[in-house]
Amino acid sequence: MKGSYKQRTFTDGEKIFSEGDRAGEAYLIRTGEIRIEKSVKGANKEIDIVGPGKIFGEMGVISDMNRMASAYAVGETDVICCHRIEMLKRIEDLDDFRREALQFLISYCQSFLPFEMMESRPDDADTRRMDSFALNLVREFNNQKGLTELDVFLNGLYKVLINYTERRLPPNLKT
Repeated sequence: MKGSYKQRTFTDGEKIFSEGDRAGEAYLIRTGEIRIEKSVKGANKEIDIVGPGKIFGEMGVISDMNRMASAYAVGETDVICCHRIEMLKRIEDLDDFRREALQFLISYCQSFLPFEMMESRPDDADTRRMDSFALNLVREFNNQKGLTELDVFLNGLYKVLINYTERRLPPNLKT
């Protein structure tokens, strides 16, 4: 892996970041697992467990937002860290199609944050156009069987955004 990635090891139960923290890095899990928790009505609720090969902490980094959840190591966990500036540079260095596709997917996912907590989804002409374009990008990604020629972090980021996008598409457009 080229670039300025650093590696870190977290021990069981160690907090990687807290909900509300300023997002500075995204993480790619090499070994172990990470538990993602969100505060709901004053209590922590587990919302996901992510394992090897998965990225977490990316939305706060690419969106320049505070963390929307907390992350804890489950067992000893090795990660590769990518600082926000490095990630943005890598995105900027992509070819035009991939850069614009990635930027659209980021924008699309941001427009529905936090998706799982929305009571209803907008259903207007602009949203339907965005849905259709997002669906085409998902299909294009799936037809390419991933983007293996990208570095491991950007490939992982695309996969995460494709997953987010598929979850946010209206039921009549699910792939």
